[in-house]
Amino acid sequence: MPENAYHIDPCFHSFKTTTTAFEVPPRFTFPFNYEPHPLALIACEELQTYLTTQADWEHPFWEPTKNQPSVTGKMFGVLVVKNDKGEPGYLTAFSGKLADKMEIPSFVPPIYDRLADEGFYAEKEEELNVINRKIEQLESDAAYLKVKTDLAHFIDFSTTQLAEKRAEIKTAKKTRDKQRAQATFENTEEEIEVLSKRLIEESKTYQFNYKRLAK
Repeated sequence: MPENAYHIDPCFHSFKTTTTAFEVPPRFTFPFNYEPHPLALIACEELQTYLTTQADWEHPFWEPTKNQPSVTGKMFGVLVVKNDKGEPGYLTAFSGKLADKMEIPSFVPPIYDRLADEGFYAEKEEELNVINRKIEQLESDAAYLKVKTDLAHFIDFSTTQLAEKRAEIKTAKKTRDKQRAQATFENTEEEIEVLSKRLIEESKTYQFNYKRLAK
C-alpha cells in the first residue's frame, strides 16, 4: 500500500471558481438517480480543464501517442469535501491506469498498486502470461493446424452427405405419396394393404439409414 494512500492533503483541490453561493451538501445523494450537486459539476469542469491543458503526462484520450498507440478513454471521478480548515474543495481520482501509471500527483492514489513488481497482481499476471504463451504455441503447432483443417474438411463433407440424403428422402416420399394416390383407383383392397405396408417399411428404412449416417 502506498505510504500516502490516506494522506489526501496533496490531493485536495481548492475551487478556482467562486463557489460562495453553494453549500457543501451534508451527505451523499443516491448515486444511481439524482441531479449532480452544483459544486460537483464545477469540480468536473475544473478537472476537465486541467486534463485538456496539463503537460506533465500523456494519455491517448483522442489520438495515439508514441508510447500508447491505441486510443483509449478513461473514467475520472470527483468528490466534494472540506479540508481541515473547513474550506470547500474536491478530490480527483481515475480508474485503472493513467498514462501507463497507477499513481499521478494530485490524484488520490490507489489502495493497492497492481503494477508493483513485487506485488501479488504482477506475480499472478506473469503466471497467466506463461499460460497464454503456451496456448499460442499450441495453436500454432503444425500437427494441431493439420488436424483442425482435416476436421473442417470432414465437417463440410458430412454436411454435404446429409443434405444429399435428406433430398433423397424427400424425393422418395413424393414417389410413395404418388404410388398411394394411384393405388386408390387402380388396385384392390388387398393390393393396397400390401403396398401400404411396403411403403411404410421403405420409409422406416430411409429414416434408419439417415440416422445411422448422421451418427
